Amino acid sequence: MSEDDLRAGRDVPALICAACATAMAEGGFTSVVDFVFSTRPACPVCSAHRASQIGYGLPTRDSFVNMPPWQHSGGCCVGPEQWRCRECGHEW
Repeated sequence: MSEDDLRAGRDVPALICAACATAMAEGGFTSVVDFVFSTRPACPVCSAHRASQIGYGLPTRDSFVNMPPWQHSGGCCVGPEQWRCRECGHEW
């Protein structure tokens, strides 16, 4: 999913458990993407709730193309950072 897709409010198809469906409804979320990002830490720089967890290693083409927006490929050099803000690009 591209940044343009996210900004346009496009969602991802998902199967969610009953507990998550309840939490989504109670939180007023209509998008799986917004719901998942709400469970992530806020960016310490811009305060956006758009943190993607950084995964290290070389992804396959299929896994890279189909990577959900709440995950980010950090490449093959493992760093200390765990999160990357999709709004401002800060990593922490």
